[in-house]
Amino acid sequence: NVSAVQLKSSGFARAVISALAFSVVPAGQLELEITETVLMDESKAVLKTLRQLRELGIRIALDDFGTGYSSLGYLRRFPVDKIKIDRSFIRDMGNRDTAA
Repeated sequence: NVSAVQLKSSGFARAVISALAFSVVPAGQLELEITETVLMDESKAVLKTLRQLRELGIRIALDDFGTGYSSLGYLRRFPVDKIKIDRSFIRDMGNRDTAA
């Protein structure tokens, strides 16, 4: 999991690149998870870092979507490859009595 504070750091993308080079892991095999609070930040630095990481082939997953106050509109502005819906929304999907 990556925080907004980490994504705002000017050296974060470089640190990830260095770690990938050291470990010899292809960028396409790395998936970084962010939470809705990162989307709420709306910092240009966060967006820039996310785009840099995606350009390298690193995948970005949005974790626990639906637990905060963001809307689907936020997804248009951020380079996200995967959305992980919070378990509380899908837990009772097969149960007609509790699922809405």
